Amino acid sequence: MKRLAIWGLCVAAGLWGSAVSSGGFESLAVDGRAGLERAASFRAEFSASPAPQSLKQRIDRLVEGRYAHVRPIYEDFHRFPELSKEEKRTSSRMAAELVALNFAVTERVGGYGVVSVLKNGEGPTVLVRADMDALPIQEETKLPYQSQVPGVMHACGHDVHMSVQLGAAYVLSQLQDSWQGTLVMVSQPAEESGIGAMEMIRDGLFVRFPKPDFALAMHVSSLLAGQLGYRPGYAYSAMDNFNITLVGRGGHGARPDLTIDPFMMMAELIHKLQAIRGREIDPQQPAVISLGRVQGGNKHNIIPDSVRLEGTIRSYDDKVRDYLKERVKEAVEGVAAINRAPSPQIEFIQGTPSVYNDPALALRLAPVFQEALGPSHVSEVPPVMQSEDFTYYGREGNMPALIFWIGAQPHLNAPVPPAHSSRFAPDFKPTWSAGVKAMSAAVISLMPRTARGS
Repeated sequence: MKRLAIWGLCVAAGLWGSAVSSGGFESLAVDGRAGLERAASFRAEFSASPAPQSLKQRIDRLVEGRYAHVRPIYEDFHRFPELSKEEKRTSSRMAAELVALNFAVTERVGGYGVVSVLKNGEGPTVLVRADMDALPIQEETKLPYQSQVPGVMHACGHDVHMSVQLGAAYVLSQLQDSWQGTLVMVSQPAEESGIGAMEMIRDGLFVRFPKPDFALAMHVSSLLAGQLGYRPGYAYSAMDNFNITLVGRGGHGARPDLTIDPFMMMAELIHKLQAIRGREIDPQQPAVISLGRVQGGNKHNIIPDSVRLEGTIRSYDDKVRDYLKERVKEAVEGVAAINRAPSPQIEFIQGTPSVYNDPALALRLAPVFQEALGPSHVSEVPPVMQSEDFTYYGREGNMPALIFWIGAQPHLNAPVPPAHSSRFAPDFKPTWSAGVKAMSAAVISLMPRTARGS
């Protein structure tokens, strides 16, 4: 019985041949002990091997491993910012990084725009946009990678946006077994001037390249670094600027009766503009009319011939937008008429329409964001009165679109300068990590791997 037990152990350990060739049963005891040791080792090795990783774990691991590669790219973007329509160096760097990830890259789309396509079987097409341009601001952050370009700074976080796009492109290129379809990365110029998206669209973005089924983007925000905010419905306001010249009749400050004082007209107009917002617009409809610049006169005792005003109009609803512009025009003309002044000059600078996040898409992706970052890091947030030309992708492409916010503010017990400040300094690592994880998870959820495509 003892020999039979040892014989069974040998067979179980795969040692039959070795037992026979070594001279029979006398050697089986030795070989049997070796088999027991091998079996125990195998059991230990098998039990210690990691379980298959979840998609979240795989994304997290790829993001952590890619940080060291992206960090110097981000600092390079920050050191050498480029203004709207001047993004030559920046776009070349974006193109080179995406070529290295095996995207099919086309440069100079609508100016310095870059379109990078990764096809991975049949399925939906998802567009992911990142803007590239900087602002005309002299940086005062004193960061070791502070802008080296006088009077130009990445003060709106577009350097973060590009870095998130590169991070998501890497993650998605490594996880092609988890999604199927076509990924279109759009690196867009001239967002700050409000024209970059439309110039890319006019240059054939939706004709020369795969037509998207969804469009996504992210933007840094004043949330704490690593937090994500989303908003179904209106997210960014429409923006229209205006220039007004009130024309009077100048003269000596001691004899205002002989003049038509443009400053008096200006005072009347300012009051009237605020009355439009306060008395003519539904209080539940967000709207803003603000003046940003007043210019007139050159000496303390001279009433000038004219005064120039510059301002902005913000709204969400298209009908409210049109109404505000018409009423501003009527107010300017009315003030001039009641003061018997010459005809005023008014110029509207057409801005961007409001950004409307597709509600169904926002609600579909909210649990995806929660899974990627944790429920406590994701929240629905109010819309903002800033503007964004991301709106054109959904409007012109007739597709569901969503832009979400990633917090960039350091976890400090003191106020932190906001975007468009000369001292704006995002907390890069948690901001970037959250952005890449959220964007990667969102794209994969919109292009699920089917049985036929697996």
